[in-house]
Amino acid sequence: MFSMRSHPIVFTEMRFLPHEGLEILYSGSGTQYSQEYIELFKRHISIYPNGSYVALSDGRKGIIAHQTKVPDRPVIRILEEQEHEIHTSQVYDLNLAFNPSVVITECNTTPS
Repeated sequence: MFSMRSHPIVFTEMRFLPHEGLEILYSGSGTQYSQEYIELFKRHISIYPNGSYVALSDGRKGIIAHQTKVPDRPVIRILEEQEHEIHTSQVYDLNLAFNPSVVITECNTTPS
């Protein structure tokens, strides 16, 4: 089911980003899907694909630079703070694995 809903070509009318597909799996946890298998699956996919545009809970925006060992806590290349673009010389990476108070609130494959 996850593959069907996240595949960008064949199932375009039902297309979801991986984190959205994972939420669907979680909604069926314990009834339709085993929680153990969902967690195992989560450890082997990129929940937020590299290059995706994200908004963070503290108002910063950026793109997914690369993955960490924690699937839902990638490294974000910060491009905007407080709704102002950052000069290219001031762009920096934020590792969400080391910043637990910051969460991804929006994720898109195109800039917003």
